[in-house]
Amino acid sequence: MSGEQTAARFRLMAPSATAVRAAASIGFVADAYDLFVINVVSTVLHAEYAGAAWSESAIKSSIMIGTILGQVTLGGAGDRLGRKTTFLTSMCLCIAFSALSGTAPRPIGGDPRAVYVLLAACRFMLGIGIGGEYPLSATITAEATASTGVRTGKARALALIFSMQGVGYCIAPLLTWLLLRTGLGLDLVWRVALAGGAVPFVLTAPIRLFMSDSHEYTH
Repeated sequence: MSGEQTAARFRLMAPSATAVRAAASIGFVADAYDLFVINVVSTVLHAEYAGAAWSESAIKSSIMIGTILGQVTLGGAGDRLGRKTTFLTSMCLCIAFSALSGTAPRPIGGDPRAVYVLLAACRFMLGIGIGGEYPLSATITAEATASTGVRTGKARALALIFSMQGVGYCIAPLLTWLLLRTGLGLDLVWRVALAGGAVPFVLTAPIRLFMSDSHEYTH
């Protein structure tokens, strides 16, 4: 199969503008979930491990520092390397480090510092992915809406995806509460809650994989 035939096949598989906007919206849900769930999980961690005062601050602040860094680095990379490439990169960071957050080792010799140190590192890297999601999702949504020719659609689409953050903020405590109600051990509750942040990104992976850079970007 020639290169032109391969490119044509990928163009046929490209998702619609609506699907791309949906992927961006789900990404915003996951971003808000990941940013907020650590506040709930830190209470569970304290009850389970009774860590030092610095430990909770470390895992909460690390993700915010990573988010700022991600906005600067991945946001700029979206203009240089392409929307799709950078959007996939931010997705991979979010999936990998959400999952790794849930696999932090148990306390070594009764000392919980290993848990908090690894969590802080994972949340920092996750924050970089989240930071990239914010400017990229907004830009991709705006460009996808512009391609439809609807003059007032861009503002509505952007308002919709930003409002999806509220959904993520609601899901985080609700899911944690449901996990606690099931009778699971606290050690398993916080792991599932943190790793659950990867699920929305996995669901949108096919759309991101087959999307193309917008006409506005390529021209």
